[in-house]
Amino acid sequence: MPETVRDALARYHAENGFTGDAMTGETVQVRVLGQTLDFPSPAFQRPLLARHDLHHVLTGYGTDLRGEAEMGAWELGAGPGHWFVWVNDLGALALGVLCPLRTARAFARGLRCRSLYRDDTSYEALLEMETEALRARLGLRR
Repeated sequence: MPETVRDALARYHAENGFTGDAMTGETVQVRVLGQTLDFPSPAFQRPLLARHDLHHVLTGYGTDLRGEAEMGAWELGAGPGHWFVWVNDLGALALGVLCPLRTARAFARGLRCRSLYRDDTSYEALLEMETEALRARLGLRR
């Protein structure tokens, strides 16, 4: 049976030691130097962070510093669509000095894709989709 985005997100959370859901959580968990820290998550950023997590699931980019640099570069290429995402991704892109080639490849990959930030599909509907179908919809190849 094909994996749903909900199942892939649950696996992503378990593999990375994250608890809760970015869409509803009052805090967001961030990994810093191997430690998972909780930071306040204002209501406006929750749907953005939830889609950011889905981008991690769909692209396969990690949650370490290199993975976040790749994720920021991919999202910038694919279209951030919101000022908060621009700021967040530019900050993550600065981490690209750790892996400039990987970061450049992620940006180029993003240029050929669409991000979920510009997709009007509800979060719940995205979670019910098959993972590979959503990857195809965004133009992602693994």
